[in-house]
Amino acid sequence: MSTLPIRIYGDAILRKKAKPVKHIDGQLQRLIVQMTETMLAAEAPPAVGLAAPQVGRLMRVIIAREDVTDDTPVHCVINPRLVEYEEEQTDSEGCLSFPTLRGMVRRPLRVLVAGIGPDEEELSLEAAGLLARVLVHEIDHLNGVVFIDKADPDSLRWMIPDKNEEDGYRLKPTGLAKIQEVFDRLRQKQ
Repeated sequence: MSTLPIRIYGDAILRKKAKPVKHIDGQLQRLIVQMTETMLAAEAPPAVGLAAPQVGRLMRVIIAREDVTDDTPVHCVINPRLVEYEEEQTDSEGCLSFPTLRGMVRRPLRVLVAGIGPDEEELSLEAAGLLARVLVHEIDHLNGVVFIDKADPDSLRWMIPDKNEEDGYRLKPTGLAKIQEVFDRLRQKQ
C-alpha cells in the first residue's frame, strides 16, 4: 500500500486553486491509486473523500465514496464541475486536513457533477445525501475553499477520545482562533 501525507490546515497549498488536468497518463493513474489508498487508510473517523491539493498536488482530481463500508465504490472525477444542485441539507462535516475537527455545514442535498473518469471517458455523476455533500466538499478544495469557511462558527467542535461515550469520543467547542493556533503548532512539529 502506498499512502501519501495529508496536508493539514495552514499549509498554503490548501488555499490555492488547482489546475485542470490536461493529460491522463500513468503518473496521474498512480496518483489516483495513491489518493484512494490514502483515503481508505484514514481512521478516526474513516474518510469518504479526498482532493489532490490535500496530498500536495495542485490538480483538479477528487475521489469520493458514499459511506465507509469496505464494498462501497470509490468514485474518481478529474476536472469535476458542479453542473446542477438542488435543495439543501445541513449536517456535521469533518476533513482529513483538519484532524478531529467537526462543524455543521449547509450543502446541496442533490447534485450533478460532470468531469472525466480515470478511463478518460466523460462522466456524469448524480448524487444525493452524503455523497452529494462529499463531492461538493472536495470540489471546494480544488478552489482553495476549506470546510471551516462554510461551517457555522458556533458549531465547530474537537472530537476528544472518551471511552465512556457511545461513539468513543466527546465533542468540545472551539473557535476559529484556537483552530488556527492548534494547526500552526501541529505543522511546526511536522
